[in-house]
Amino acid sequence: PAPLPNPLPQPLVIFLGDRGPTSISSKFKGGWEGSLRGGRGACGPPVLPSKNFCHNLKLYFFMPDILKSTVKPFRLYLKAPGEKRRPPRGADAVVHLGKPGGSGFCLHHNFQNFWSLPEGKKLPVQGFLLLALGVWAADKLVPRSPQPDAWTRNLVLEVPATLEWAGLAPRLEPLLNFLTGDTWTIQPRESLMDIKFSRSWTHDWRPTAVALFSGGLDSLGGAIDLLEQGQRLVLVSHYDYGQLAATQQTLAAALAEHYGPDRLHHLALRVQLEAPELTLRSRSLLYLALGLTAVTAFSGDLPLFIPENGWISLNPPLTLN
Repeated sequence: PAPLPNPLPQPLVIFLGDRGPTSISSKFKGGWEGSLRGGRGACGPPVLPSKNFCHNLKLYFFMPDILKSTVKPFRLYLKAPGEKRRPPRGADAVVHLGKPGGSGFCLHHNFQNFWSLPEGKKLPVQGFLLLALGVWAADKLVPRSPQPDAWTRNLVLEVPATLEWAGLAPRLEPLLNFLTGDTWTIQPRESLMDIKFSRSWTHDWRPTAVALFSGGLDSLGGAIDLLEQGQRLVLVSHYDYGQLAATQQTLAAALAEHYGPDRLHHLALRVQLEAPELTLRSRSLLYLALGLTAVTAFSGDLPLFIPENGWISLNPPLTLN
């Protein structure tokens, strides 16, 4: 400790590179207030005048590739419906789509409300849906706060897959790394998959488009724009708790009342898993998989609309924690 002039003659700025860990040793007159946070950048309050003299300050900035070698991976095994194979002993969590009460974590759903898919498209579409469900489950099950940087996790996902999806695993990993800010390893395995989609389209009109419908301002505005253009819509919603479902149903009912019941159908899909993490960066991938599953049930080249204001492309966390 030593007295320092106030204000300091010159502020100190430290830039942290993206090839960490980077050690920076420096003698400077000033106190460092703030914290380092993981990801592609770090920020904190500016260096402020202080009564402390900091000597040989060392800053370590960990990137996901470094964390991968230092953080114990969390292994999640996703069982396909009807799969008889036993999960490996090294799995930290087993998630299944079966009935509640079985071993492992039950992913509650109402996928029976999906319409039947054409045979030629059934397996690749269900393979993508299972991948998105596994990613979403791992994202929810593993808390970020205990990690060294309070964010980045090392996640290994063992998921049933078709041959086509298995070959895409190396390209999916960097996509997921960006989407959730974690380090992902996808371990696909060949497995029979048959999620029961049992509904038939019962309306006397056919949709001209499918649109994702979260119940937020973007999706509501997008639905109104499409309906004003004369489209007949299937609105696809995902919910995991009752209050959100009620909001989506109320808005969809108001749209149907205004534009007519022959202009839209609301497909409300429950996907629920009781788990601690709430940042939910992977929810957009799950929404995309649900929308693609719905649009594939119809013949022709129906478009899938994703009404969104650019927030997902910036990809910040969705909650304060």
